[in-house]
Amino acid sequence: MTDWEITRPGSWLEGSWLEAFADFLRRSGDRQNGRTPWALVEDWESLVSEAEAGYQWTVYEFDNELGVRDLLAKALADERLGRFAEMASVRQRVEAADTRLDRAFLRDQQIRVADNRWWRRGVLAVGGEGYADDVERLYGIVVTRAPAGDGSPIG
Repeated sequence: MTDWEITRPGSWLEGSWLEAFADFLRRSGDRQNGRTPWALVEDWESLVSEAEAGYQWTVYEFDNELGVRDLLAKALADERLGRFAEMASVRQRVEAADTRLDRAFLRDQQIRVADNRWWRRGVLAVGGEGYADDVERLYGIVVTRAPAGDGSPIG
């Protein structure tokens, strides 16, 4: 099937946002079959909640989990998905979570190269022992230590 056949008016892409989103995930190399747009957004909101509470895992796990936001950025920029009104709700929820994450970052500290997305440059102001130890060891930045929690990283 050509791009024109996929995107022409009246095609399956035109009629089914969930099918279009599934196609986007395949094109993006997402390996978690059957993930819905809402599951992806909920993963992002959940990670932001963990970050606000003091992320309890390592900086490496946090970096890995930020992949959900990378994927959402691609989805929000995807022309095919942009044709669907449902993307406005996705954008609204992502932006609300983004605002919360931005508030959870230290104001005067950034890490990694400048061309990374803002959510990859930030340093959480509060982190669990693993995160706090890693940030201090790797970047020389001291963050407030959160009490140990019983949460787990998302999928």
